[in-house]
Amino acid sequence: MVAIFEDDIVLAEGAGALLSTGNIHTMADLVKIESHGQPVLLSRRGFTFAEGYRHHRLSSLHLGSAGYLLTKDGAIQLLALAESRVPCQIDHFLFDPSFPVMRYMKVHQMVPALVKQGRLLPTWASALGSTIRDGVRPTTRLAPSLKIRREAMRLIQQLAALPKTIPSAVRYVRLRLNHVPHIVPAHCRTAETPLDMETAGAPADPAKATR
Repeated sequence: MVAIFEDDIVLAEGAGALLSTGNIHTMADLVKIESHGQPVLLSRRGFTFAEGYRHHRLSSLHLGSAGYLLTKDGAIQLLALAESRVPCQIDHFLFDPSFPVMRYMKVHQMVPALVKQGRLLPTWASALGSTIRDGVRPTTRLAPSLKIRREAMRLIQQLAALPKTIPSAVRYVRLRLNHVPHIVPAHCRTAETPLDMETAGAPADPAKATR
């Protein structure tokens, strides 16, 4: 297992010990350990990584590549899927269901997440600098032939899914919409920061669920 990070991240307290002792289940090739609060679809079944941490199959778009774990087999598969170059931004390539990685590899999400991008924290919360310009995402222009191929493949997948609409609805019931929580580093906590972070799953208060 190898951990891959961007240069402007903030790790949860004790993350080093967790990463050195935790184990990825054989059902996962790649585990995203970052979150920035967006809702994602996760499988109900999860696998223990370490005490208090589990990883679940990721079934929806979850952009960001600030931190993830990769198994040896996952690295081999990733190189094969990338071929000569990655045809888009790396987080789309890894965590966008319209690209091959999420279709052919077992991509999971850690709950709670261990990593948060430093630029998403208040300016006073972290003294970390970055070689990545704030607010600027690298862009890659796709060749016209690749654009046409991508759109054609997307259309074919949508058409192929039509006969499976009803069966897949049954499988969809097994998934839930989650806000993946993250651990706030001790030095970033304020009086307004709850110490008991929100757990995965729908809120118990029906009023909150409708917001």
